[in-house]
Amino acid sequence: RPAMQLSFAIKYGIDEWIVPAAKKLVQLKVGELTIEDACLLGANYLYHITSTQAQLLRQRLYVAYSPFEMTHVLTCSRKDQCESGWKRIWWDGFARALLHPDWEASYQDLISKLMRAPSCHDGCLEVTVKKLEESGLLKTFLDDTADVGVHDIKSLADVHAGNGPYPFQLQFGERLTTTSPSPNIPFDHTPFSATNNLNR
Repeated sequence: RPAMQLSFAIKYGIDEWIVPAAKKLVQLKVGELTIEDACLLGANYLYHITSTQAQLLRQRLYVAYSPFEMTHVLTCSRKDQCESGWKRIWWDGFARALLHPDWEASYQDLISKLMRAPSCHDGCLEVTVKKLEESGLLKTFLDDTADVGVHDIKSLADVHAGNGPYPFQLQFGERLTTTSPSPNIPFDHTPFSATNNLNR
């Protein structure tokens, strides 16, 4: 369980476990975290994990809904047919893959779906897909957002371990706080419960 792995990594200072566990957590589908996971992680970590998951989902929806603009080569004599074929493969192949509830498509899976666009001039298709790759749109969606979320979790873990800059919490606003008044005081990683909270 990645939540338990991250919890143990924070509690016992196992630094090399933090990033792998955080990557698995942010890549879970929205709603897959259990109440047991939430209790293990605590509010701050749960906030960053679910925020990253929500951002990834929003990007999936945006990319799926907005077909990339088709580029035509000079030798293309059937632009309308190209446009129609491109939009058809975008909606029927690419977007469906992104919006599938059990989506696990890789970067290459998505590109290969677009390269099978029917009725498209080969030159137009090649140039358009190349521009899509160069735009970084898919890389941002698949990699960069998850990496930012993992970085935030790692930074928070460093703060709790006393290895990071304590003003880190100011970067994210009042939602991000620690239970320790000083970065040198061990982070209280006691699982949260309503009873524990009332007794403090």
